[in-house]
Amino acid sequence: MSGTENPNEKNKSVFKEWLEKLQQESWQLELLISGLALFGIWESRTTLLKFDYYVETNVVDPYIFYGTALVFVLWSGWSIFLINLLIHIILRGLWIGAIGLRYVSGDIDFDELNYSDTFKNYFKRRIGSFDDYIERLERLSSVIFSFTFLLFFLFFSFVLVNLVFGIIVSTGNNIFYPDAQGPNPFVLIFGGLFYGLGLLVLIDFFTLGGFKKVKDPTFSIIYLWLYRFFSTISLSFIYRPLLLNFIDNKYTRRLFYMALPYTLILIFGFSQLSLEKHSFIPPFSGDSRYYQFIDKYAINWNNYDDLRTEYHSTFSNLDRPEIKSSISIASLNAYELSENYGKLFLKYLRNDNQLISRQNPDISAFKKAGLRHRLFSAGRLEDPALEHYIENQTKETRVMLHIVREEQDEIDSTDRIDFAKEIEYFKDFNAESIPELRKEIENKYDLRKRNFADQKLQKALNAILSNYKVRIDDVLFTDSLECSFYTHPNRHAQGLLCYFPIKNLKEGAHLIEIKKNRNNGDCIDDCPELEKFLPFRKI
Repeated sequence: MSGTENPNEKNKSVFKEWLEKLQQESWQLELLISGLALFGIWESRTTLLKFDYYVETNVVDPYIFYGTALVFVLWSGWSIFLINLLIHIILRGLWIGAIGLRYVSGDIDFDELNYSDTFKNYFKRRIGSFDDYIERLERLSSVIFSFTFLLFFLFFSFVLVNLVFGIIVSTGNNIFYPDAQGPNPFVLIFGGLFYGLGLLVLIDFFTLGGFKKVKDPTFSIIYLWLYRFFSTISLSFIYRPLLLNFIDNKYTRRLFYMALPYTLILIFGFSQLSLEKHSFIPPFSGDSRYYQFIDKYAINWNNYDDLRTEYHSTFSNLDRPEIKSSISIASLNAYELSENYGKLFLKYLRNDNQLISRQNPDISAFKKAGLRHRLFSAGRLEDPALEHYIENQTKETRVMLHIVREEQDEIDSTDRIDFAKEIEYFKDFNAESIPELRKEIENKYDLRKRNFADQKLQKALNAILSNYKVRIDDVLFTDSLECSFYTHPNRHAQGLLCYFPIKNLKEGAHLIEIKKNRNNGDCIDDCPELEKFLPFRKI
């Protein structure tokens, strides 16, 4: 046998020594990363709120589920990292403080404390030496740092599996059941199969590989393919070494069993805590049973543009995005109105696309709803009527050029029929009149396109407005509204801004009642209604 050392073995030995040395000094990196991460996480709160607002404002069905799931993952990860890294920094600080105290005071001298034998034996049994205490802090600090990332990846995998299921179901519905209403066989069969097999993998996960311990070769091969499938769609292969190294040790395995309850407490426990002080003041929040009734008897700052701005101004720039809320159905420009007209914003709700399409099949949409990329599509839908005008303008211009250039044989038979009158008209001109005739044709079709656009825009506006009924003091005011398309400054909500006359209203308190048709099933005229009350005062 040769006495020379294998280079690969030598490299592995050097690498192992380097890892062991780095392991001894890892607390410095942990503190540095935790500190920087905590600062970044806290500062990212405003960015997450803005992204949350963007999803709520711009994402429409059927993509709202995926947008909401992404926001939920981001906020959950934010909570997990914030709480865990904060605990880690506190424990590391306590660990460093303990080491400093050990330099000054040494070990714990229980005899110097002069406690009774009962308490001295109790503390010796529970605490042991001071070095044991420092070691426990060291181990717990290191484990919590890795436990933080493991928690987030486990939670992310769970959400990702459900997202994959949603994407497959949506795609399958669009292909096999595009017009299906309610549950269909594809969803029921695939859902049962997907989650049934997924439950097996979940059981294996919580039993720390119970199915992987089965020695039967046939079962192992079949389960391996199932395991690899869910491993791929959950991306668990990325962090599996971390997970396996976590559960192969008795000390860290106990933390793993705490992962699920601990994550649920972090995500749902702390976020649901609140302190209520006013028992007989009804809440304004949307989850209240009195939410749809309270506006009639309250001045809700979120229902009035001036009060909303005033309310937001009481918070700092950092906290202001957190307390912003969406407009619910409608918003009035002010609670106190002194002019001849009031301004009422009527919000275009997320599901109004389907409702208006059913009610007005003759009106084509301006933009295509859904996800898009500017590189491939601007989201603009071409209207067949406008395309027809553009095509005819091109054809008529070509006919004109053939006529004035005396090239009648170049005109095809279809154009001869469609532009018979124009052909007779162009025969009175020669080639010198081409610029003038070209401009005349352009003006004619520009006028037609403008008239068509005016009619379509007015129809679209009326279609949106037809789903609202507005009453002031029980008097119908819908026909008196003067409305325009509008983007509201509050979270860029889309809808109509409507002026209504108040000149003849007497001074004092008044009540606006708004009823909004809600998209439900296949309803057109018999839709269920949302109700909104906006009290105001004329001064």
